[in-house]
Amino acid sequence: MAKAGKTSAAEWAKRIERWKQSGLTAAEYAATEGFDSKQLSWWRWHLGRRAKPTTARKACSRQAAAVTFLPARIVEPTRSGGGHVEIVLANGRIVRAVGAVDAAVLAKVIRVAESEGRD
Repeated sequence: MAKAGKTSAAEWAKRIERWKQSGLTAAEYAATEGFDSKQLSWWRWHLGRRAKPTTARKACSRQAAAVTFLPARIVEPTRSGGGHVEIVLANGRIVRAVGAVDAAVLAKVIRVAESEGRD
């Protein structure tokens, strides 16, 4: 019987492909090739799991796909020296800031305004 420790993942992928094409059960194919059917089943599961994106990567991809940028326009600064920022979020909420605003605080307010009301 062949030892799994000396066989690479690439070789197991080839074995699995040959098994699928053979039409045999895992036990039948493994017996003809000289290894344990449990190894074949485990490698099929393991390699299939590696090929699928994780939930975190899926969520990140969905979020990246959902991001859209809208046109921005610059208005004249106020005479008081302070600024005025108005941000319209995708969910329809508007965040307005007048005067000097800390960027970290503004980012936190935007995150809260974006997330509230989501399921």
